[in-house]
Amino acid sequence: MRALIAAALMFAFTAAAGAQQVRITEVMANPSDAQGGERAGEFVELFNLGPEPVDLSGWSVADDISEDMLIPFEPDGPTLLNPRAFAVVLDPDYEEQYGELPPNTLRMRPENAAIGNGLSALDSLRLMDPDGVVADEFIPPSSAQDGVSFERIDLNAPGSADNWRRSNDPSGSTIGRPPNEQPPPPVEPKPAPLMGVVLINEIMFQPAADAPEWVELRSLDKNEIAVKDWTIEDERERPAPIPDAVIPPEGYLILTQSAEEFRAAHPETPKETPVIEMPLPALNNDGDLVRLRLDGELIDEVRYEKRNGRRGQSLERRDPKMPSQLRENWLLSVHATGSTPGRPNTAAFNAPEQPKLAAAPNPFDPHETAAELRYEAPLTAKITLRIFNSAGVPQRELLYDAPRGGRQTVHWDGRNDAGMYVPPGIYIVMLLAIEDGRHSATAIALVVAER
Repeated sequence: MRALIAAALMFAFTAAAGAQQVRITEVMANPSDAQGGERAGEFVELFNLGPEPVDLSGWSVADDISEDMLIPFEPDGPTLLNPRAFAVVLDPDYEEQYGELPPNTLRMRPENAAIGNGLSALDSLRLMDPDGVVADEFIPPSSAQDGVSFERIDLNAPGSADNWRRSNDPSGSTIGRPPNEQPPPPVEPKPAPLMGVVLINEIMFQPAADAPEWVELRSLDKNEIAVKDWTIEDERERPAPIPDAVIPPEGYLILTQSAEEFRAAHPETPKETPVIEMPLPALNNDGDLVRLRLDGELIDEVRYEKRNGRRGQSLERRDPKMPSQLRENWLLSVHATGSTPGRPNTAAFNAPEQPKLAAAPNPFDPHETAAELRYEAPLTAKITLRIFNSAGVPQRELLYDAPRGGRQTVHWDGRNDAGMYVPPGIYIVMLLAIEDGRHSATAIALVVAER
């Protein structure tokens, strides 16, 4: 018995040591177009600090939104990370934008279509072993700069914000190789006091016939906001200067190509709402990026995707406190006219008194599709979402104390925390919401069907 216990302890120690020796060493969260953009150029670099190889099968990377299992970049490719060697987790659409990587670099990719939910400028990351143990983390020291990665300063120190710096390599990164020894000169970021105060609040990217496109800005400040030296740009990064204007206290400002056509198409817009005529960048119906800057410093940005709405139906922000980059924070307007310029959005979220939870399809076959778990909870709540079998044994932790309140969707692929498919049967999905120390919970049954 003692020998069995000793062997078990040795196995656990060896597994833990393997996890602890793998570090996140570089993160590219905001690649330039030449580097592949956000759909093909994001990467997370790992390094095996220890003397033994580590099999990355079953490991995962998680951002603030989702968790992704790591798989070989090429089908049936290697997963063994050798001692003192690098691994690079690449976007699935990567096409050698960073050139030829060093020959001993292990190439991995997320099982899904992107790393996390697509890395945003302020995403933190967690690296987890097959048992769900957090082996390392990345906490960005500041907002990511276009085309420049964050590199770890000290491999033996925690991955907190003070242990990361922007790469000073001329290419913007040192993917698959050690960083330059010479640290970059310290640069004090210029403050952007309007970030979180002035927001992109509504976007009309598919207007009705004879109506112009427009973007609505909203101020949360109780004083007037002077618009001077501001620019707005789309994904092509061609800033368009915004004429000098004033946003009323806690009010709105409309930017459009034709003020006359806008007023004619939206007569319900309050007269006190300023409508500024300017050469607004063209907003693509299939998706685009809208970025607002003050003297070059970022104020707010929104990336939207194609929505199946009708012409003349705008995209509205749900909650000013939620990040602009979250897709869940933007919904098509349900107002009878299709939009609400100069007025509160119809998409504003009203939190239920008790959390709500639903699953579809139910039953579901995990070999065919994932279960979509939809819930509603207070916007500022911390959410824990777990799967149990019918005997009450935990199977999968999808969220833990995560700032994911509101109306959200999480997918379960039918796997347990070890990455294995669970057997057919009845499972319990439990949601716990904690807001200001108050706990509320709900649960539903979810059936995993037999094949």
